[in-house]
Amino acid sequence: MENINSANLLELWKNTKPIAWSTSTTQKISPTSLENFISVHNDIKSFTLENGGELLNTILNRTPKQLIDVTAPERMNPQDWLWDHLVTGKISSLHVLRLLHEKKRKKAYAFYQDILFVTDFLSFCSSKAEVSIHLLGDDHLKESMFTDYLSKNEISIDKQQLLKTLFSRCFPSQQLSVTANKQEAMKLISHPLLDRYITSLKEEGVSEYTLYFCKHSCSRFLIWVHQTLVRFHPYSPETIPIFLVQSSDLTTYKQYLIKQYQHGYIGDHKASDIFYYVRAWFGLLSQLELIPKDICLGVKAISFERHHERDLPTDEELQQFFRVVNSYSPSPKIHITAFSLMVYLGLRIKEVGRLQWEDLNLSTKTIVVHGKGNQFDLLPLPAVLVDMLTDLQKKDRLVGNIFNTSSKRFMKNLYQWYKIYALIAGWSYPGGVHIFRHCYITTLSKLKCPPQLLMHLARHKRPETTTRYIHRNNELPDAVNKINYF
Repeated sequence: MENINSANLLELWKNTKPIAWSTSTTQKISPTSLENFISVHNDIKSFTLENGGELLNTILNRTPKQLIDVTAPERMNPQDWLWDHLVTGKISSLHVLRLLHEKKRKKAYAFYQDILFVTDFLSFCSSKAEVSIHLLGDDHLKESMFTDYLSKNEISIDKQQLLKTLFSRCFPSQQLSVTANKQEAMKLISHPLLDRYITSLKEEGVSEYTLYFCKHSCSRFLIWVHQTLVRFHPYSPETIPIFLVQSSDLTTYKQYLIKQYQHGYIGDHKASDIFYYVRAWFGLLSQLELIPKDICLGVKAISFERHHERDLPTDEELQQFFRVVNSYSPSPKIHITAFSLMVYLGLRIKEVGRLQWEDLNLSTKTIVVHGKGNQFDLLPLPAVLVDMLTDLQKKDRLVGNIFNTSSKRFMKNLYQWYKIYALIAGWSYPGGVHIFRHCYITTLSKLKCPPQLLMHLARHKRPETTTRYIHRNNELPDAVNKINYF
């Protein structure tokens, strides 16, 4: 088998200290994820340069040619797919259908977000009218449904405009009054009791970042209270009488955050953190006797699994994903190369977006990856990635960013396109593009990659971090009983 510039990695690996995957390493980790390490390579000291080179070649030559067919297919329109699968047969209102049809001219992700928003509104109306959503006609839509929906949801300005447009077509002689304001929702609120909370946290030595997120979370809550709860409409977010907030209000806000997560507007981790800081705020106010009672009692936190077994796409599903990219992408070669760097080198989306031509050495088949904390790593490039990048190099300048002059814009667009491709491919996996990094590390574990080398290729400092990326929940249920603890 052809040697692929593995000398640097092997020298680094050869001089590392042997790792024992001990009980402390595996705390909170599913036992089945450790099956990888029950192998002939469990003792790193018995691993030679010769079989290390063979292993590296096995890993690095597992090219995406198995998954990626970059032939030139017939170009497909993602907006047409979204219309056919998310609108046709699911929406009956002619006003809504005409409005959404006009929005097909938008970019795919923006059109998708419009469909999700309108579908959520129609679902709300459906429950009010007690009619199935696919049977909900123009005659079922009432003025009160629009105003009630607005009062119960934090809605961005563009979605407010969409709702106003629909309202004007349903009720031409009337005008929908909108009070929600996106700019207001994003600002930090100066409320006396919130300032007292932040001051208390400062005295405890809380970091500036945490202080900002805490104030932002509580400000968000105050704005939601002002916009959503009728009895607080007379007040501004800065003057809300906190002692009037009830336990049921916290529960309603919790349900709102969960809904925001379920719709993909925020992550489950963020929703949990936001609610945590709001509850902590009320808890402190109760301790200081600034409110009559602790309204947090009986209101549980928003739970989420920090590290858990997760399903990963199979090779067949990855193949389907890349077929979708090839057919629906406005820039197939760019997007396929970007996603391939995630699948076959485990790059994070920020690392892909920041890649520059100066980071590549195609003659030695290596790449410099700028990761977290301003650190960088030298990694070998599988041959197929060399071919892809060489092909891009022919059509691009050889300086600056590989994918776009603006890395932030590229990362945002790539994430949005991922959501469209995953939807068309039939994926239902939660989260975003980071799933490819989980695929990469799990694949290495299946190839019996020894711990130090696996950690290096994953670019992790701690072994427990690496094990959290290994998901093999269907392969060895009793693996924990077979681990030889050192």
